[in-house]
Amino acid sequence: KLANFSIGVGVYTPFGSGIEYPSDWVGRYVTQAVELKTIFYQPTISYRFMDKFGVGVGFVYGTGDFSIKKAIPLYDGAGEGSTTLAGKGSGIGFNLGVYAEPIKNLSVGLTYRTGTKVNITDGDATFDVPAAVAPNFTATKFDLEVGLPSTLAVGVAYFLKDDKRDFVSIQVDQTGWKSYDELRFVFTDGAANGDTELASARDYHGAFIFRLGAQKGINDKLTVRAGAYIDQSAVPDETVTPETPDSQKSGFSVGASYQIAKMFSVDASFLYLDGKERTTTNVEANFDQTYKTRALIPGIGLNLTF
Repeated sequence: KLANFSIGVGVYTPFGSGIEYPSDWVGRYVTQAVELKTIFYQPTISYRFMDKFGVGVGFVYGTGDFSIKKAIPLYDGAGEGSTTLAGKGSGIGFNLGVYAEPIKNLSVGLTYRTGTKVNITDGDATFDVPAAVAPNFTATKFDLEVGLPSTLAVGVAYFLKDDKRDFVSIQVDQTGWKSYDELRFVFTDGAANGDTELASARDYHGAFIFRLGAQKGINDKLTVRAGAYIDQSAVPDETVTPETPDSQKSGFSVGASYQIAKMFSVDASFLYLDGKERTTTNVEANFDQTYKTRALIPGIGLNLTF
């Protein structure tokens, strides 16, 4: 039946990071600044086989925008050398979702999104080095393939009332970070100090996120919610870098939705994130460092329903 089909389109940013360090900091030969932006476009179609069971499948088109800057230990009267590598690319993937209500007031959901290879071609390589060694840095273009991970999530929610506004939920996510095994820049029109490639090991592994949440309707217009999660680190001690100073993180959030009009509502949220202190040695760069992360993340959303 056509009435059992639903079609939707999602636009979201599943992965991203940005960090910048002082130009004279001790790790400038490893990283001075890095930025990764990803946007995924996901049209999905679903079919409801019965009132309490449905399946959805979709196509994922992902875009990526990447840049990294670091110092080069070459000097002249103008100061220290540096390099910037920046580019854009895209990749494709697929997603699958299953939803079921096996018993009254209990729902179970599963989603899976394949890994996505974002291929960056004709990226721009810039080398600011002393004139005496500039003939050794002829590369201006590079290719790069970034393996973004697959994700698998399983969640269970128990509804306290038949209207399904009040519930408690748990969810476990598995992220297949093993796909991010290295960062390899391949110079296509020259070399950098005699090298046609610049490679750095990552050797990430799969990691889990454990989530707990609850929601309660206060009245016909106001709904409040709260949650907490633990996010395991995917980065082994040997390959932690200042560009991704990853550690196990805990997050605590609160939020609310308010129905201003029949077709218009507002969402507000606040997340506190605390990363466990971590001391590591990057073997490749022989770089020792201690990292500690905290973040305060407010959010607001405007919803228009047709």
